[in-house]
Amino acid sequence: MILFIELNTQSAKTVFQNRAKKINYQRLQNLCLIGEYQRRIPVSLTRMIENAYDWEHLPFVHSSSFKSIDLFDEGAWGWQAKAILPDSSSQYLELLVDRDNNYWVTTVLSGDARGFEIHTQAIARQDREIDVLVKFYLPEAFSKVLMLLRTSQRLLPLSLYRRIASKIGIHRVAKNESPKTSILKTLQRQYSVLYDEDETLMSSRQAAIDHRKESKLNGTPESLILGTPEQVTQQLPKVVQFGKQRFVINRWRGEWRVYAAECPHLLGPLESAQIDQNGQITCPWHGYKFDISNGRGCTNNELSLATPPVLTLVDGYLTLSSN
Repeated sequence: MILFIELNTQSAKTVFQNRAKKINYQRLQNLCLIGEYQRRIPVSLTRMIENAYDWEHLPFVHSSSFKSIDLFDEGAWGWQAKAILPDSSSQYLELLVDRDNNYWVTTVLSGDARGFEIHTQAIARQDREIDVLVKFYLPEAFSKVLMLLRTSQRLLPLSLYRRIASKIGIHRVAKNESPKTSILKTLQRQYSVLYDEDETLMSSRQAAIDHRKESKLNGTPESLILGTPEQVTQQLPKVVQFGKQRFVINRWRGEWRVYAAECPHLLGPLESAQIDQNGQITCPWHGYKFDISNGRGCTNNELSLATPPVLTLVDGYLTLSSN
């Protein structure tokens, strides 16, 4: 999960060089905690960790927060990337993962808010239910000033918190709350939306995986009658199960088309994907494009849709049959 902050342009190489690709837990004692966000999510730890590593989904699942993202490096340790926000400003981000402890840290690496950190701990409650605890930390430079003031037992200056608030886009503070409270409420609202969107993705992916496992027991029929052309037209796009796979029946430029209902990348749903002027559909999770006429990938040539059954008109009925 990512914190959105406008930052100045710098080269990725300069920003990411010499970064240790491992979480340094000892640094926590030098950081100042703004507050927390907690949530219970009906998914497995496997899906949650998979989501943390998945930088590609950000501009598609969180399109109101991200315009695009360019990867710099990735591995078992996490990833580093440059994100473009909807207003076309940019930010360099790093996400480090401690897989053994189901813990990950997102850090903003450049710009006025350089050093903001978001620490996330996932805890399994049941087989497919987890608790997520997100902690928001100020940059180390701010943290040192605040901790110094605490040591001397002085009140934290509102001016300092107002400066912090302005750096994450909070320019108006309610009369009945402090800048620190406004910062925390803004972050909590933001993460509530992000996790709403991610919960939908993770739950849908788990459902697709479960369906795939169940479908492996299915045999492939020789044929499947769909109905008359008029009947099927009224149901478009029509999704059908044929053997082990789900396929979409649709029309494009006056012709019938049959193509896979799931993206071969991570089983993203394609049944509602709009066909563009080039006869291509786009996966809503990661933006992979496919030609519905032949199933070939247009974004990643290594990925292609599952081979569909043949659609023919038999005795006045549209019928699917094995190749």
